[in-house]
Amino acid sequence: MKELNKMTVQKSALPVKVLQFGEGNFLRAFVDWMIDMANEKGVMQHGVVIVQPIEKGMTDALRKQDNLYHVYLEGIKDKKPVKDIRLVKSVQDAINPYVDYAKYESYFLSPDLEITVSNTTEAGIRYEAGEDIFAKPPQSYPGKMTALLYHRFKHFNGTPESGLTIICCELIENNGSTLREYVLRHAEANRLGEDFVRWVTEHCRFCDTLVDRIVTGFPRENTDEIKAELGYNDNLMVKAEYYHLWAIGGAGYKEVSKILPLDKAVLPVSLSKFPNRWATPERLLSAWYNLRYCLGQPQAALCAGT
Repeated sequence: MKELNKMTVQKSALPVKVLQFGEGNFLRAFVDWMIDMANEKGVMQHGVVIVQPIEKGMTDALRKQDNLYHVYLEGIKDKKPVKDIRLVKSVQDAINPYVDYAKYESYFLSPDLEITVSNTTEAGIRYEAGEDIFAKPPQSYPGKMTALLYHRFKHFNGTPESGLTIICCELIENNGSTLREYVLRHAEANRLGEDFVRWVTEHCRFCDTLVDRIVTGFPRENTDEIKAELGYNDNLMVKAEYYHLWAIGGAGYKEVSKILPLDKAVLPVSLSKFPNRWATPERLLSAWYNLRYCLGQPQAALCAGT
């Protein structure tokens, strides 16, 4: 069985357009997987750099595999069981800002950067009064984002084109709008200036999202079997359901497709002012039978789907 790295897999370098806060199973099996699909279809060429949002994480494990991993999908499509396996190549680097802040800074000050994506858990988007946003790095995610935007604002002298599109995947309502509120509160508390506040409000887009995919994670119950099927010793593979939906809205949602054209790759990405309208009872049924399929109950899932 082959090891999984750039010695055994051909991987092209891509311009880093996306800075991703969070290295967990969900973002890797959802956002990075979608970006990889769109890259392959030629609608964009976006590289992702993963940022570890807390001191302890798994960026070392990602770098050991040269940021390569498989997404293993199972579920129901048109009342039939389906399986899809993809080797994801969109991730270009994985960094721990607590260990290598200079490298982290080089990415968020890059003129190529256009987008940030995050899933820092439901507790990640919180306001910490009195936080040192000039720490390297700040502790909270809103603190990190405030510092990132302020340093970027100063570095590029507040040019409109240096603004970022900020897409939150945390499972809270109005996730992007809430992050924007906390960034502006940090700006006021730290007296970062009216010009910075104006740049954030006019040239940075904070997107509210609804994400939908059941990700069961690393398949510990049949690891050896799946590794044999893959032909690689992949210690970061992620198992998930086939169904997926990404609803993106909030301020400036119409511009998202221009810089992240996932919808043009025929992926289920919905751009609308109110993304929460996709939270329907029908999805609960879909989630139920896809989960049962992933848990090894395909007949029950097929019955439920029928």
